[in-house]
Amino acid sequence: MKILNAIILASLCSTTAFAAVSLEQKQEKLKYLELMSAKAQNLNIDSYRRAFNYEKLGLSPKLRAQNEARLMAEQISANLSTQFAQSLKETQDAQASVTELKAVIENDLSLAAPELKDELKEISETTLEQLAKGTQTFEVDTTELEQALLARVQETAKFFNEDSGLNTAAAPAQATDPKLDYESKEELLKVLTSEGPNSPYPGGVAHMSMNSGAITTNDTAISLYVKLEFMGSFIDAGPSVTFSREWSSYVTVLGEGLDPILDSNGYFDFFIKKNGKQVRRLMVFNCNAGMFFQTRTGVFIGGTVGGGTTVLAPVGGYGSARVSNDTAKKYSNSVNLNSRQIFVPGHIGTTPVTLEILNKICHRDFLNARTQKGITVKNSLDIMMKNVVASLRYRHPKTRCVYDTHCVGERKPNTQPRCILDEANGEYAYCENRGLRGQACAAYINGKLASEGPVYRCDSGLSCKIVKQGGWLQEGLLGRLWSPPKAECH
Repeated sequence: MKILNAIILASLCSTTAFAAVSLEQKQEKLKYLELMSAKAQNLNIDSYRRAFNYEKLGLSPKLRAQNEARLMAEQISANLSTQFAQSLKETQDAQASVTELKAVIENDLSLAAPELKDELKEISETTLEQLAKGTQTFEVDTTELEQALLARVQETAKFFNEDSGLNTAAAPAQATDPKLDYESKEELLKVLTSEGPNSPYPGGVAHMSMNSGAITTNDTAISLYVKLEFMGSFIDAGPSVTFSREWSSYVTVLGEGLDPILDSNGYFDFFIKKNGKQVRRLMVFNCNAGMFFQTRTGVFIGGTVGGGTTVLAPVGGYGSARVSNDTAKKYSNSVNLNSRQIFVPGHIGTTPVTLEILNKICHRDFLNARTQKGITVKNSLDIMMKNVVASLRYRHPKTRCVYDTHCVGERKPNTQPRCILDEANGEYAYCENRGLRGQACAAYINGKLASEGPVYRCDSGLSCKIVKQGGWLQEGLLGRLWSPPKAECH
């Protein structure tokens, strides 16, 4: 299939409506995501790289959607070409392969985002018809898909153009040594967010620990897109799922010795007796920040496929892939991070430090402090949340495989595990062992199963053949005995 590359001529570029965020800041956002993608491998980093290039070129939303539509059409074409070749090898009939793959397309798109489903189906079926004709070079009309993708490219542009806490002009906190007192709250925050070593930890001796009460803040709901399983791979055409978010923070304090850490007025008790003398006790703290998020509505939560990720299907669903509310749950998860562990200070400026002061610093100030990468702690948690969501996939809840390799754990002797599409409705795929050469298979006489024992359907390229006819054995002590026919895969 011939798909034109994106039009990036300067004469077709238009200035974007955003001006508050510089190109350098946008590049910092991309660099940060690239660092994250090393651990969050399901993050579609290529889509963000393309979006950054669109920003550099100043492409209009229309041209961005045009290129994204063409890239999606290319991916569909590649998937269909592979699937059609495999099907044709088995059926030896182009039209039979077309009919088979149309059913797969209908099934896979049942969970697609409603605004993309019709356009993706039309592109897929047009591509399939051209493949059946043997056409090597052809184009498909992506105009409707471009319109449907417009809102998505605008959302990506918003990511690069909204002020999310990145500030390339501000130098990130350098690793500095913890102090026993600080001139200001800002100085304390720089030490908390720097990446130097922790202060000595009183873990080797008797010590006391305590956590402050958690402070929580509910944030606005956010709608994020999930990927769709289509023809054995994933495309960015899944529906959006709305998540609610809750920020939380608390302080952990560790103090040497078993005496109370706080006095009766809520101030830290920095001294203990050692060998009859008052000495300053070893006391450290750190800020713990996290975000809990969950779907606003119920979804079916399945297992994993081939070591993959959480399987989600919407309650009600689209098309034939429907899930009842009886099995629905709310998908939830959380992301957390801890600050550097440092000495509990006696004073910040002239103010004596209390647990309440540390708790407020951790929730109000630490969440908005900048890390070594120049991004705020709160936005670091937000990006991690989006990376977790990016790993979610929508597929039919009964689906247990995508490729044959997902079924290897179910292999039986002299069989080949296969990933099989549900024959009744073509709605989902499951694992089934298929018999190899010489494996007992099911023999039918007049439409009735005649063979006995563990039998399997034969693997592709083999057929079930009767190798021994059934019959009545000579009369014995129990009378006449029936010997069933024996069939094997050949």
